[in-house]
Amino acid sequence: MAGENSARNVMGNYLKISDPEEVTEGFQSANPATLEVTKMVMKELKRNQFKGDDSQDPWEHLINFKETCALQKRSGKVTDDQKKLFLFSYSLTRKAKDWLYCLPARTIETWMDLEEKFLEKYFTKSQYDERKAELLGFKQERKESLSQSYERFKLLKRRCPNHRICAAELVCLFINGIKQKQRMFLDASAGGSVLQKTPVEVEELVQNMCQNQYNKIDDDEEDLV
Repeated sequence: MAGENSARNVMGNYLKISDPEEVTEGFQSANPATLEVTKMVMKELKRNQFKGDDSQDPWEHLINFKETCALQKRSGKVTDDQKKLFLFSYSLTRKAKDWLYCLPARTIETWMDLEEKFLEKYFTKSQYDERKAELLGFKQERKESLSQSYERFKLLKRRCPNHRICAAELVCLFINGIKQKQRMFLDASAGGSVLQKTPVEVEELVQNMCQNQYNKIDDDEEDLV
């Protein structure tokens, strides 16, 4: 009777695990490697875990993850890609970890492959459109200093790193977004007009003006002591 059930492939047979390794191995890249993860690195990975919620920034997670990866030494012939692929699962939890474990085993060959799939899943087109629109529509706020507006502009760029806007256009976006008085100061610092400067030179001028503003604030605070 038992042999007959096996030959007929009855419903009970479908409940049996046909490949135990497939169930227990979790995420596996095409060329896996193992590492002895330090306690400090593991603590950092767990502290900054990505859940897959809309409230979390996938780009920010990747930046934090790469910074943590740099703290982990490689051993033997383990490549940098293999290190990141091995550690990435520890940086995820809940829905995001479920997503990773559902990727077909041994189909991810490089870190770039996994990074692209992660962003395809968690950085949607609507998020991209929204962040790029914020960058393109940058305006200095009413009570915002030049240094504060510059820091906010840099944050907008950081939140949309794949904006595909050239350096010259980014500089134009910032200059056109600040108040007229600030643009006049910037032109004066440039010796007449920022149009006669390269994008790198204009950015250096802005940074110097911001630093001078910080120094003035520090001097004013010292005068109050």
